[in-house]
Amino acid sequence: MRTLLVCLLSRLLPGHGKHRATATPQPPLPTLFPTPHAPAPVSEQPAPQPRRVRPYYAAWEHEQETRRQRERRTALLLATYGLDFEAVAA
Repeated sequence: MRTLLVCLLSRLLPGHGKHRATATPQPPLPTLFPTPHAPAPVSEQPAPQPRRVRPYYAAWEHEQETRRQRERRTALLLATYGLDFEAVAA
């Protein structure tokens, strides 16, 4: 009876000595939330500023684009009637 009890306990309880010391480490358990990453390093150099444009030049470009758009629409409208339209350079 004593040997049967010792045999069962030796199977159920952890061993001691060198066999116990060589147990393989368990991998870490997965976490529910991802681990935070370090933020990207901030550059010491300031960002380049956009080039400034004179207001009268920007207004002139806007007028030119508006004129070209109007000419395209006029050409499309006249093309539906079968007429060719050539814009006059201003």
